[in-house]
Amino acid sequence: MAALAALLLGACAQEPDFGRYRPGLLERLDAASNDGTPDAATLAPTGAERDLRTMAANLSAERPAPDNAHLWGIAQWAAKPADDGTPASLRYYKRLRAQHPTSPASLLNALAGDIQADTMDMDRFAAICGEVIAADRARSTELLGQGASVSAVSYDGPSAFAGVRARIDENGRIIGQTANILASRLVGYRTALAHARIDAPSPEYLAVVEAAIDDMEARMALIDRMSVSHEGVIAALRGGAAG
Repeated sequence: MAALAALLLGACAQEPDFGRYRPGLLERLDAASNDGTPDAATLAPTGAERDLRTMAANLSAERPAPDNAHLWGIAQWAAKPADDGTPASLRYYKRLRAQHPTSPASLLNALAGDIQADTMDMDRFAAICGEVIAADRARSTELLGQGASVSAVSYDGPSAFAGVRARIDENGRIIGQTANILASRLVGYRTALAHARIDAPSPEYLAVVEAAIDDMEARMALIDRMSVSHEGVIAALRGGAAG
């Protein structure tokens, strides 16, 4: 607490803007903590943060789902190696064809179903992202705004201060990583559609797949905007100005 008090007094002396912290304060708080390694695990997750992690894991699961319906987490899904040299954009369609080798209608129905399921989950994920972004923006404003001195006391010193920032960073990584996974997934779906036009030339079924991809692209644009919005919260926090 002595280190924190010194930092706060120094900040007030050097920054006459009604007690607002000057840029770089959080970095100095990090340095004042015992081990210098922020730990978000000490901060209890909110309901929205728990939902964010659950939805991110669901959205990162392998498509099409394996026969045993086992869901892969983000790390396992992203690290799963290609064991046969198949290009990343073609892996989804190769697995889909293996599950539906004889029926073009079944293949196209499964393709549309996977896309539509992802789109529904993306709607829920975007709503949760909105809650998390609003909460992290409020945290950032509280840390950097007029009430920052009061917050410093309630957060019980530099280590907890760093934990708040670590949680905000962690939320941003989850949103960004999930957006990247979904962008790659969308490429896989587009590739599957291109191959399906040759392998399963059924205009009626293909039209359903094309409409599903259009819907997913709209959701992808929304989640990209969410990711950029949270990056703005982090940038404001690092810059020392509430955003």
